[in-house]
Amino acid sequence: MIRVLLLVLTSVCGRFAMETAPVFYQMEENDHITVSWDSHTNTDLSLTSLICLSRLDGIKVLYQMVRGLEDPKSVHKQFSRRVLLDRNALKEGRLRLHLFLLTAEDSGDYWCDLIAHYNRKTRKWGIQATVHFILNVTQNICEKIKSSEDMSLEPGATWQLPEPQQTLIWVVILLLTAVTGAVVLRRQRGSRREVLYKWRREAPV
Repeated sequence: MIRVLLLVLTSVCGRFAMETAPVFYQMEENDHITVSWDSHTNTDLSLTSLICLSRLDGIKVLYQMVRGLEDPKSVHKQFSRRVLLDRNALKEGRLRLHLFLLTAEDSGDYWCDLIAHYNRKTRKWGIQATVHFILNVTQNICEKIKSSEDMSLEPGATWQLPEPQQTLIWVVILLLTAVTGAVVLRRQRGSRREVLYKWRREAPV
C-alpha cells in the first residue's frame, strides 16, 4: 500500500508560507508513504533546504538537504537506504519524498521543514513550509496469527478468524492508535526547535 501526503503551497503577498495541522496515518509493515509539496508557480526548488525529523524515541533525522545538496551522513541508521527524494520533480516546483518498507519501529511523530529562495534584502525566505504528520505502523495481525497457528486444512479449504476475534482485533488496533496519537502529541517540542535553529543558521544563503 502506498499513501501520499499531498500539500499545495499557496501564495501570500508573493511569499509562500505554510504550516499544517498534524495528519495521522495508520499503516502496516512493508507499506510505503510519500510526503509531497506542490507549488502552483512551478518554481524551481533544486536549491531547496529540507530537513525531516522523527520525534518519538529522541530526535532522528529522516532526511536532510541543504541548498540542493543531500547529507546522507546525517540520516539516522533506522532510515538508511529507505528514503528517496525525486530530484526531477524539484525542477518543476514539486517535492516528493518517499519512505519505503515501513516497519513498526517507524511509528512516531514527524516534522518536515522546507526553506528556499532567500532574499538578502528582506532577510527572509521566499518559500517556507512545515508539515507535521503522525505515523503508526502495525504488524499484519491476521498474517501473524496464521503463521503461528499449527493448522491442518483440507485441500481447497480456507481459514479465517471467527467473527468475534476479528472484532476484538479491530478494537485493539483502534485503541492502540488512539493511545499512540495522544502520547505523541503531548511530547515537548524543545529538541526539535534546537535542531531547526542550528539547521537554519548553518544553511548557506
